[in-house]
Amino acid sequence: MKKLLSLLLVLCLLVSLSFTALASNYTYTEPSKTNKLPRASMAEKGINSDYIFNLLEAYARQNIEVHAIDIAVDGEVVFDCYWAPYDEDTPHIVHSLTKLFANSAVACAISDGLLTLDTRMIDILPEFVGEEGPLENQDKVTVRNLLNMTAGYGRMISGSEWRPLKTSWLEAFFAEPVPYEPGTHYQYSSGNPYATSAMVQKVTGMTAEDYLMSKGFSKLNFANFTWQKSPEGICSGGNGVKCTAEDMLKVGILFLNKGMWNGEPPRDRAITPPTGAAPKPIRCTMPPAAPTASPSSSCPSSTWSSPSWPAPPAT
Repeated sequence: MKKLLSLLLVLCLLVSLSFTALASNYTYTEPSKTNKLPRASMAEKGINSDYIFNLLEAYARQNIEVHAIDIAVDGEVVFDCYWAPYDEDTPHIVHSLTKLFANSAVACAISDGLLTLDTRMIDILPEFVGEEGPLENQDKVTVRNLLNMTAGYGRMISGSEWRPLKTSWLEAFFAEPVPYEPGTHYQYSSGNPYATSAMVQKVTGMTAEDYLMSKGFSKLNFANFTWQKSPEGICSGGNGVKCTAEDMLKVGILFLNKGMWNGEPPRDRAITPPTGAAPKPIRCTMPPAAPTASPSSSCPSSTWSSPSWPAPPAT
């Protein structure tokens, strides 16, 4: 018995010395935060993966260039796919999806009482009106007209037209004729969201990007987000944003949830949706799936991930 007790004491002493040595060499590291959305399997969400196989097959058959596909259900990613040389960390130029961010900044400014849909452009940016006064119809252009592309302009202004300009983009925009009565003529143009981006910056004292981040967009924890600025330091409202595919998915989830993120608004208060009749939902019927290939043969140069990816059915 004495030998057994002595052996136990020796073992306890050795264990104690081992823990002391480990503690002396231990350095605490803050846990890393992920910018990724939570994951779930398609089976958990009741999704038939055959439809995904068919989609990849259709892209391959038609030689459609695809950089990334991210699919989420209930805020959880069930499938993501990236075609080489792109991957999940590659920031993409999202072109006119930039307008979504510019319009979101306008919505926040309206919610904060800094703008209204009826605010006139020349009232916020009077310094760009010509010496002889506003052009015909220019004094009637409102935030609402700029947002819904009915500001009365007669031609489209693209980002490729303005990017080479080293002078003021606002001066160029205010020199554009307004041949139509605002609100009566639709003309898509990247000049419109640039004007609203400038208006947001004027009333907030921040760029549209910084204003959005201050209003809660930073909670979306973007991985690699940038927004091109004009020579006058204003976010190019019509285009110029670069972000990852999953970051774009986060924005989609935010809008699908009516401005709620993780169960709460990302800003100090949610933006009140407009009143009136709700739009009719678009309904579609999907035919039975008929997969013909496995993922590896559908997109041989891509990488994908999906929890519990099922084996392709036998054909």
